[in-house]
Amino acid sequence: MRYVLILTFLMTFSWCLAQEIVPASQRRQAGLEAYEKNDLALAFALLDSWLKDHPNDGEIYLYRARIWMQAKEWSYADADFTAYLRFYPENGEVYLERGRSRYQQDLYELAKEDFETYLKLPKGETTQVIYRRSATGSGFSQIFTPQTPNPAQAYYHLGLCSIQLEEFSDALVYLDSAINFQPDEPDYYSEKGKALALMGEKSEAKWYYQKALELNPDHFLSRQRLVFLTQNTDEEALEELTLAIVSAPENPETFKQRGYYRLSHKDPQGAKEDFLKAISLDPKDYQLWYYLGKCWVELKNFRESENAFFESLELAPQNTEVLLTRGQSRYRMNEFKNALADFTLVTFYDPDLASGYYHKGITLHRLSGGTSACPDLKRAMELGMAEAKTAWTKICGGN
Repeated sequence: MRYVLILTFLMTFSWCLAQEIVPASQRRQAGLEAYEKNDLALAFALLDSWLKDHPNDGEIYLYRARIWMQAKEWSYADADFTAYLRFYPENGEVYLERGRSRYQQDLYELAKEDFETYLKLPKGETTQVIYRRSATGSGFSQIFTPQTPNPAQAYYHLGLCSIQLEEFSDALVYLDSAINFQPDEPDYYSEKGKALALMGEKSEAKWYYQKALELNPDHFLSRQRLVFLTQNTDEEALEELTLAIVSAPENPETFKQRGYYRLSHKDPQGAKEDFLKAISLDPKDYQLWYYLGKCWVELKNFRESENAFFESLELAPQNTEVLLTRGQSRYRMNEFKNALADFTLVTFYDPDLASGYYHKGITLHRLSGGTSACPDLKRAMELGMAEAKTAWTKICGGN
């Protein structure tokens, strides 16, 4: 969002300014004071400068990590949390914070390890306050502190990770624990409903969505999910998504949800507008750039799709879904060498993904002919891809 871009600019500007006006010996204290005043750009500049000269001051890594989190620079925050934990490995609260940064990077297994460690370790004293975006989308709410005895947030995040890993039974257990510790939080019921819906338990999922709406009638995610679960017409679902945008126009998730719906319902032009609006609010979400790229592909504007996929991969360079889709787009542009590079990376990052080998094989055949594609097509076939078997039989003669 704009705040992130402004903060990043101010970090650079303030770093130059801090070098001139604050003596090196005073930058630690001045940085901490700026942090307490929520002047994050100045705090970053001073503390970053201090760490360059005092790399063994472990405490300061934590403050810099928290500033990175505000700027949505998840990987930098992760690195600083890790540096801090080398000095203070028993500080349980920081595992919760690092877990959140890892969740944002799609590092779900590592995030789970952090949340589990947080639950095991004693909680230390802290003045850190974490603001979690409410599912209603109107700003930040749901304030909690890492040292709070209530472990609901850790169980909730374990549930979110398990959903992403398609470990739905585990997700239900974690979310039940979150609900047990904090039964008045609608997000927990909504996510349990999502897990149940993904398991095919639609009637149970409906009950949990309705429970979330009882607790908060403006819980837009539950409203949307309930509509998708019970919708009778496309118009009804689209109207509900539009109402969510009206009620929370500054929340990128509302535009993202409607954009995804429009894209999946053959309206790439409308979806493109939604994703562009969402990106203006949150340019650090790689999925938004990815879906924008898909819109451009559907609109047959492959050059714009290339730009969008590039932005997505800048944020998530090892994401095989984005690489695979960009490779397919490049193939359609007859840029076979570039497409091959993408498909090769897909097979490197995910050696068990059949479609990576299939597309790599087809592209190799287009470039070189002969039987150059056969090893990759055979591997895709072994991984269960029916199209690969057909192509292998045609190209390799079934041998």
